[in-house]
Amino acid sequence: MYFADRKLPNSADDRDINQADFWGGNIIIQGLFMRTAIIFSIALLTFLTVSCAKKEILFTLVSADHPCTIVVNLDKFDNAEQAAAAYQSINWQDGNKQEDNACRQAFAALELQQYMIRLLKLSAAEIKIVDQAHVPLNGNLIFIGLPSDDQLKSIARTAVQYWRKNKQPSAQSFRIDSFNAGERNGLILSGKSSIGALYAVYELLQRWGVRWFLPEDEGDYVPHLNKIEVYNVHEFLDPSMEFRGFWMDAKRTNDQTDLQFIQWLGRNRINVYRSNGADIAALKLRGIMLNTGRRDLTAAQLTAQMPYPYNHPRMANNPNLPTDPYMISEQFHGDTNNNGFLEYGEAHPEWFVVHVDTTGSSPLQNLYSSICLSQSDAVKELSRLLTAEFISGQYQENDILDLWAPDEWCTCEKCSKLGNPADKMLYLLYIVGNTLKEARKSGGLHRPVYLFGYGQSAEHDAPTIDLPGNFNWDFTRVFLSTWPRCYHHHIINSDCVNINLWFIKELLGWLAPKSKFRGNLGIMENYNADAFHSLPTIYSEITSIDIPAYHELGIRGMSFMHARIHDLGVDALLNYQFSQMTWNTEIQLDTLSQSFIRFAYPGVAEVMAAFYENLEKSMSTLTTWTHYLPLRAPILLKAMRTDPENRRIHYNEQFDWRRSAEEPLFNELWENGYFYIFEARDLLNMAMAETLSPPVSRRLQELDNQLRYAELMINTYDNIISFFTSGPEEEDIRLEAMYRLRENRRNLLSFSAPNSLNGVSNGLEDCGIKGLIDNLLLDYADALDKLDAEEN
Repeated sequence: MYFADRKLPNSADDRDINQADFWGGNIIIQGLFMRTAIIFSIALLTFLTVSCAKKEILFTLVSADHPCTIVVNLDKFDNAEQAAAAYQSINWQDGNKQEDNACRQAFAALELQQYMIRLLKLSAAEIKIVDQAHVPLNGNLIFIGLPSDDQLKSIARTAVQYWRKNKQPSAQSFRIDSFNAGERNGLILSGKSSIGALYAVYELLQRWGVRWFLPEDEGDYVPHLNKIEVYNVHEFLDPSMEFRGFWMDAKRTNDQTDLQFIQWLGRNRINVYRSNGADIAALKLRGIMLNTGRRDLTAAQLTAQMPYPYNHPRMANNPNLPTDPYMISEQFHGDTNNNGFLEYGEAHPEWFVVHVDTTGSSPLQNLYSSICLSQSDAVKELSRLLTAEFISGQYQENDILDLWAPDEWCTCEKCSKLGNPADKMLYLLYIVGNTLKEARKSGGLHRPVYLFGYGQSAEHDAPTIDLPGNFNWDFTRVFLSTWPRCYHHHIINSDCVNINLWFIKELLGWLAPKSKFRGNLGIMENYNADAFHSLPTIYSEITSIDIPAYHELGIRGMSFMHARIHDLGVDALLNYQFSQMTWNTEIQLDTLSQSFIRFAYPGVAEVMAAFYENLEKSMSTLTTWTHYLPLRAPILLKAMRTDPENRRIHYNEQFDWRRSAEEPLFNELWENGYFYIFEARDLLNMAMAETLSPPVSRRLQELDNQLRYAELMINTYDNIISFFTSGPEEEDIRLEAMYRLRENRRNLLSFSAPNSLNGVSNGLEDCGIKGLIDNLLLDYADALDKLDAEEN
């Protein structure tokens, strides 16, 4: 148990950070925002109880009168600074962990030191870092890793015994153990790996009140403590989710990730990120695994138009190429396009996809979304190419190979016998996974590589075919994309009959006791889906229920697609909440959102809490109007033009005709959402009218930029929805809607798209419905011209 004397800041920016997210925290607070010492007791949640442990005494770990020494194994390095600085020169891929561990644990020691200095207002001389060869004979100690000092062998043996009680710890597991050893007392922060030891440091700092809310200079919160006391701490911890990732398409965005954001990722223990546009060594130092981040990785490695890399027997004109390992294709006809070299599609036309039910080969096309899985040589070649990239190619520093299911699998007769789309995806993962495994066994690949398969809507149906016994389960994970999903309802909600109900039924099929799938399943959430077109999205309530529900079902990995890393605005809260809830799914929503808002917006926190709440409600039906409405619009327009009397004016959440009272009525949901956006604007204006510090004003300005775009988009959609939900007798309403829509179009065209993921420069291109807007305005061009003439 820790006891800490804590004094809140005396500055004008005093703010209380809710401490209830200390797991099992029992906190005694004598009033909020008090400028006097606050005594609180934090009871550590104990996963492991050792009844036979020697009785320990309460001791002061650190205070102005009690200096503390941090002990770490520095290996060949002279000091912690030198060891930590070596991260740029270390080969993190060579499989040599000794140097990696020394560097990372030294970095952990420096992180702990700098925050202890800030927490207790001490100097570096009062919190020294020493090598394990120079452990003080007395005083208070914090070991990063297990002790090796001869005089502490009994303490080290006890710590090892604690570890033996923990079944199947992961590389991220860690322990926090206190000890009393004569004149030396302290804590041991030990990990199953150096990553676990680093996580133990961040866990300890969080227990002492430190928070990393925002990736900016003023983005962390460090309380003031008079002393930290320790008594009988023995705890084992593992994250709720094994993989906690921000997934961004490397092909679509190459925004540079600055060091501040990387620091934020590491301290909040996000452990999957992209490799392009980032300091790879800085990510590796923090234990962050690098994915390939390409949805089109298969097509990027093997398409029909790529040069054939072998010396083909019938075109043996390049002795520098390796001997062709494959049988000559019966469909081989040489260099059919006469471009002077042989392409894959010319050497083996049968390798590439067929989208009709035939055993023949489809004509060569410019792009192929996948290979023909029934062609074993094609799958073998793809696996070889991918593995080669991880051995010595563009992915030799990556840890995760992302394989997305294609938009359409080959539909030839042989492929149809391979089962449903999920079966096909698992078959591909099986071959590629075992190729990686063999490369590791042979010594060509010096590090473990995880294989992540991503299933889209076609793969939601559970697999139907038994998987081979030698499937590489240890390093293969399947992630199911929830898209398209409704964020107006939680993922497990019987009221969401139009959208989420179907996904959860399919998910339960994967997780069923008799399921053919026996591996670990993850979830890919589309919080910033393409269809949302850069709109500000908040999911505080949804994620607070969804993420624990996923974990309860057995999900052990989550990725957040298209996470924003610059000009965050509302995404700052989304990023923070995702990082905390995937680490510990039992953390309370109120603790996260309230503490974040109080920190980010001191002086206007109550107003901003209401702002976030209203904006979340306004955006909750986003999937209906940004995805399903544009999807249905061509059919609706055609129906209007052919039979204007047959109008469907009551819509469900798929923007389809509402057939029963059980289906949510989108018309009403939209009206409420439209109201909430105006409430959000009033609240933000109220906050911006206050005199605030520069960091707070800047954060409010980011929100204002996002909100102005949201207002433009909602006004645009409101006119379209008004058009589609008006009866044939309400032509005046439809005309008025088109009149306003024309003005919306002008405004969107002149508005710079904020932080667009779609690579466009203005709101009209980013809105996703430019074609629909233009079609509607074209239909009403004559009527609008007439109206303009009358007004003039």
